[in-house]
Amino acid sequence: MVQRKYAKNRSNKKSKSPGKQPICGLSAAARCANIIFKTAYDVDKFRSLCLKNNLVKKKKSWFGGTTAADRSRICKFFGLITKEINVCAILEHKNLTIIQPGSENKKNISVKKLLNSACFFKSKNEYLLSVNAHCVYIKTNCTRNKMTLYDQRNKKMKIKLPDHAMKKLLRQRVRKLFMVTKI
Repeated sequence: MVQRKYAKNRSNKKSKSPGKQPICGLSAAARCANIIFKTAYDVDKFRSLCLKNNLVKKKKSWFGGTTAADRSRICKFFGLITKEINVCAILEHKNLTIIQPGSENKKNISVKKLLNSACFFKSKNEYLLSVNAHCVYIKTNCTRNKMTLYDQRNKKMKIKLPDHAMKKLLRQRVRKLFMVTKI
């Protein structure tokens, strides 16, 4: 039997720290419910809670990738309501408006343009922002400096001094934006 010289590292992804796992949507939905992941055990416990209560339609081997509908069900389970926001209205400097069923966003604006819009950061709300294959939690607090963004790394991302992950996020286009409120 011939041994491979360079065998692949087949470590369990679920045992890694929360920042190294592909759980951005799960982490954002949990943060809306004031649940913060500090260890891999916390993530696994929350993941099993979601599977047990049929909040996500996934198999047992599921890591944590979610759809917008999954995140809405998780928020609803914890007593929160999610409403999709029309990001085109932000470009036109109107108030944040809720998208009517059946209508879609006409333009895809960049995350940087959304975060710098006064209409957006002057509100005092919590949001789930979806970009291409990623999701972040945003909490606005009436000023641009107090606005906080978090992904699965649990690191506060700043607009003024962006790290590598934040620079990459700012260049992307907004796919969906959900406002999260309590029932």
